[in-house]
Amino acid sequence: MSTPSPAVSLLPVEWSAEMNGRTARPGFRLLKGAAAALGAAGLIVVGLASPAAADPPTVEYFSNTFPDVNPCTGEMHTVTIELTESQHFHGDNFIGTGRTTITTEPTGFSGSGTTTVVETEGAFVFRGVDILSDPAGNRIMASVIFVANPSTGDIRVVDADLTCVHSVD
Repeated sequence: MSTPSPAVSLLPVEWSAEMNGRTARPGFRLLKGAAAALGAAGLIVVGLASPAAADPPTVEYFSNTFPDVNPCTGEMHTVTIELTESQHFHGDNFIGTGRTTITTEPTGFSGSGTTTVVETEGAFVFRGVDILSDPAGNRIMASVIFVANPSTGDIRVVDADLTCVHSVD
């Protein structure tokens, strides 16, 4: 099993191979790191906010940098994810929608994507999709969905994929 990124420890559950058979794939740390950073950010905001109906949205900024494997070449690179998230509370329910910007060094990939975090009494849901490309035309797609019960921490769904969708050789 691959070693999770440090950001995974921010989740209220322990990530393991039983949650998803793809955890041992190179490059999976990008997805776990993104889910952890963005999911933990949503949980922290939900935990600190007082309930109020239809509060105006606020904007928060998050950043996470970690080493990972390029799925197109197998090279190690450093991934930086920047997130701008609009956060909104509806009573005890939380909704966060975000835009991500991702860069890698030294492999030169860059791209963007979207995230959604929703927390209600019955479910915590994180969804993210990003597309990256490098100057040569190689493209990577990262997608993740994470669903948990916020009361118990039980994980209901974990599905993530990091794919080289186009490789220039």
